[in-house]
Formats: sequence, C-alpha cells, structure tokens
Amino acid sequence: MSAIPLRTTVIGSYPFPGWLEFAAQHLDQFGEADRAELIEDAVATAVRDQLDAGLDIITDGEQTRLDFNLSFYGFIEGIELESASPRRFGPPAHDQRGKHQVVGELRAPRGLGTVEDFHRLKRLTQSAISHLPSPPTLKASVRGPYTLSGRLLPNAQYKTRWELTEALLPLVRAELEALVRSGCTEICVDEPSMSCYAHREDPQRFVNIFNRTVEAIAGRCHLSTHLCFGNY
Repeated sequence: MSAIPLRTTVIGSYPFPGWLEFAAQHLDQFGEADRAELIEDAVATAVRDQLDAGLDIITDGEQTRLDFNLSFYGFIEGIELESASPRRFGPPAHDQRGKHQVVGELRAPRGLGTVEDFHRLKRLTQSAISHLPSPPTLKASVRGPYTLSGRLLPNAQYKTRWELTEALLPLVRAELEALVRSGCTEICVDEPSMSCYAHREDPQRFVNIFNRTVEAIAGRCHLSTHLCFGNY
C-alpha cells in the first residue's frame, strides 16, 4: 500500500437512491431476482459516485442494510426482533429507538453478512477499477460489539449491557477474521456508542473491548474505527 498523506473515503454508509427507498417500502411486490437486482444496481450507483469523486477507498455504500446498525440483528440468533417501532410519527431519536428481547444464547452461525457484501463489492467493481493506474482500496465496515449491545434488552442470562457486549464480541471478531480471509485489506469497526457514552463510562474499558475485538486481525489489514455524536 503506497503512502498517501491523507486518504479519502466515506465512513461506510451512503444515501439510498430514491427508487431504492420506494422499493424498500413495497418489497412484497418484488420477486427474489428483482430484489437482488435492486441491491446490485444500488451498490453500482454508490460505487460510481465514489469513483467519480476520486476517493482512495470505496465501499458498497451499505446499500444492502436498512440501517447502518440495525440490519446486523437479522443475522444473530437468540433474539426476538421487535415487531414494530415504538415511534410512529417522526424519526426516533437515538435514545428512543426500540430494542430486541434476548431469548437465548447469542450466536451468528451464518456470520454477520459482511463477507457476502464484500464479495459483491469486489465483483461489481472489478471491471470499473481494473484499468485505473491507482485503483481504490475496497473497504468493509462492521459494527462493534458495544454498539450492537445497545439495542438488546438484558435478561437473566445476560444481566447487563457489558455482559451482552462480551457475548457479542466473539461474533464480531469471527466476522473480522472471515473478512480478512476473503481478501479484505481495509476494515472499519464502527463503535459510535463508545463515543456517545464515554463521558459516563470507563474509557479504558472501551479500549480493552476494542483491542480484544480486533486482536486477531491487527497487523493483517488497515484497521480503523468510526466514532460519532460529536466530542463528548
């Protein structure tokens, strides 16, 4: 990887095209092949925008995810997905989003979906970047365990958010290892909740959680993290 003083990229997520927003509200009218085409067209559009902008690192725009975070719960066993949002009018604030019940051991036997997304990104960008003198790096983004734990309700098995985090940590770590094995050299671990709550929690505990999450891939890829909600 050549040394570039400042590499340009998007964090990971990218706005959905209007037609994808519309289609997502009427998925019952689409067949399996139609839905696959929707996803591929949306990814191709996001990739084209990033290439036209000349970014050094591009993503799939997370076009396969209904939300940068919430879609991951569909891959996790042991939870009962919330049936309906508690807020019907206006967008819910960060602390008003609904939560899922934990009903068993947290497992992800199919992974968390990012490896399939990365393979799709590689396939769709192969012809578009192969002729470029300095082709962009392809990046994958994965939610960290602390951020994922924030939408789960503690129960008798996992009594606190910290215990939920510890249960999710090996699932995320396994996903990161699978991404590296698939050839991904640029990975962002998104932990916005760490910055959101750092002012009232133990920051060193967050450092420990993050380090254990990424220890298996440290040094095997270019690793970054995404923190948001401003400077607490």
